[in-house]
Amino acid sequence: MSRHYNTIKVKELRDGVVLIQLNRPKKLNSLSEQLTTELLTELQRLDSEPLKYGCAIITGNSKVFCAGADISELYRKGGANTNGQNQSSPIQWATALPHIQIPIIAAVDGFCLGGGCELAMICDIIYSTKQAKFGQPEIKIGVIPGGGGTQRLSKAMGKSRAMELIMTGEPFTAQEAFDSGLVSRLFDDNEKLLQGAIDTALKISRGPRKAVVAAKQAVLAGYNKGLDDGAEFERDSFIGLFSTYDKKEGMTAFLKRRPPVFEWRNKGMKL
Repeated sequence: MSRHYNTIKVKELRDGVVLIQLNRPKKLNSLSEQLTTELLTELQRLDSEPLKYGCAIITGNSKVFCAGADISELYRKGGANTNGQNQSSPIQWATALPHIQIPIIAAVDGFCLGGGCELAMICDIIYSTKQAKFGQPEIKIGVIPGGGGTQRLSKAMGKSRAMELIMTGEPFTAQEAFDSGLVSRLFDDNEKLLQGAIDTALKISRGPRKAVVAAKQAVLAGYNKGLDDGAEFERDSFIGLFSTYDKKEGMTAFLKRRPPVFEWRNKGMKL
């Protein structure tokens, strides 16, 4: 059985496993308001029927899992407002998704950047191909991660490496993600990745579902200690940066495919 959405494809497999494919290939599966709304709608629907559904898999395609926020939409709508209510910002989906009780596996191939990396990190398990590339490049457009990236990346990779990756915006390999514990398993190609994710999802879904949910909640109870406060500070900082010159210049430069000229350089400051 499948359901129709505009930006995701949903396929029910067997024994309560559901495969959700991000489906904006021309936009590199970027997180538009419509995509995040449809994704949340589907996951909340699965959550409402725990006897029927036991595990979800989120994936992209062989070229890209998700390239991050839809910058053109953020630029056009002005991004997050001061209340964080604009769903085109990372705030709405990133605060709702951690409350989903059904276990979620992220099956990552290709680029997994920005909000896409944050989406994967919110999932309970991450599987990846060896060729995948991860990163939080938001700094390059004058902002910071807004969907929990500063908190979850530092928990996985340690403060120093997370600082380096977030402050430079440089990508990191699937091998490093695996070595740090961010990724659970590596696969040679997309076909093996999906099969591995499905095999694990079936094992989870065929288990005692109340106990599985309790296990997820128990792990997160410890993992999330301190994360909520940090994520709130991150969101406030993210929102504040949307009123800066550097954010406007960074997004404009990104859309025009040119290097940004940030405020310190524009005012003739020298290092």
